[in-house]
Amino acid sequence: MERTMNHYCCLLLFPLATFALTITGPEQGYPTQKSSLQLRWMTDTSMELQYSDNSTEMLILMPASNIPGFPTPCLYSGNLQHDMHSLVTVSGCKGQENSITIASSRVPNGLVDLSLINGITYIIRDDMIRRKREDQISEEDFVIPPPNKFPIAMKPTANIELPDGVVLETFITYDNSLLLQFGGSAIHAKEWIS
Repeated sequence: MERTMNHYCCLLLFPLATFALTITGPEQGYPTQKSSLQLRWMTDTSMELQYSDNSTEMLILMPASNIPGFPTPCLYSGNLQHDMHSLVTVSGCKGQENSITIASSRVPNGLVDLSLINGITYIIRDDMIRRKREDQISEEDFVIPPPNKFPIAMKPTANIELPDGVVLETFITYDNSLLLQFGGSAIHAKEWIS
């Protein structure tokens, strides 16, 4: 049961970490605050966490995947070295901007979202993000849809048969940054997408 719970908790943390990466950073104009916790990469799969009292602890990371069986480049999960019940997710590789979520009794409030940008660790607070969004909401932020040009000609009745299935054809493209993540292999990039 504990392993299953950890698995679900880890799955819940991935979206948090990914979301934080897309909304953070002073250059995008989003509110950030330097953190009392400091992070730095030690290896490609480990980071050092420095607490406000200057004590340190390692984040032990392993490559993770959004899609089972297909590695997701620059996505990691793991735990704190001295808290095996902790959960850590990191989005971004060493040398890039990173989004880090740590769930542990060893961090303030048991859960912290951090962003590592140019060697500086920022804390991402929900109230800061919410306040930024509320400041941007306007009474003109809505759309009135145009009238339907194709009204339903007849109301469906119980004797209409529906098909057993449908086919939806899609065309998906990717940019060169994804191709670079797979060493220029279009085959591996397409496999990852599908």
